[in-house]
Amino acid sequence: MWLSFCSDQRTWAMLVRLSQRVAYCLERARVCGEKARAAPDSSVDRREFSDLEVRWLMLARSYEFSEKLADQIHDRDAYKRYVGSILRRAGADFSDSVSTACMTLAFIETMKAVSLTDAEKPDSMMAARLIVEIAGRGERDPDRLCNAVLILMNEERWTRRQNVMPPEQIDHAFPRPRQRTG
Repeated sequence: MWLSFCSDQRTWAMLVRLSQRVAYCLERARVCGEKARAAPDSSVDRREFSDLEVRWLMLARSYEFSEKLADQIHDRDAYKRYVGSILRRAGADFSDSVSTACMTLAFIETMKAVSLTDAEKPDSMMAARLIVEIAGRGERDPDRLCNAVLILMNEERWTRRQNVMPPEQIDHAFPRPRQRTG
């Protein structure tokens, strides 16, 4: 569906099947380019057909961009559903939209951080369980959730246990937020 333009030669390569809109624009650009090259060198027709060719190519690029953006949005939504399913299996309660957004963002950031620093495959279920546990204690800041989970996962790797840490160890690494009075 995406194009690779070679602007100096005004040629393009179709990498994958193009959408009908992009293919139509490319065909119109090709026809205009042929007409421009067939016109006399200093004629008005040559300039106008050359301009039309460039405009058709620009429109094709615009369609290409909008299709890429739509695919990225679709991929992002699919990834958010995937993250939601992991958090749900870890026991997350999605009745509170703020909590849901914080846990989702914390999970995504935790997986990014772990995959950048860890040679072995990150344990996404352990991270999800820890995020759900800490969020269940009232934390709503995604950065603090992510940092606490990274600390706990690092401690877990050192001890090489495969189960989720007991609550007293979580309390030690990440104390409960203080309740405001008054």
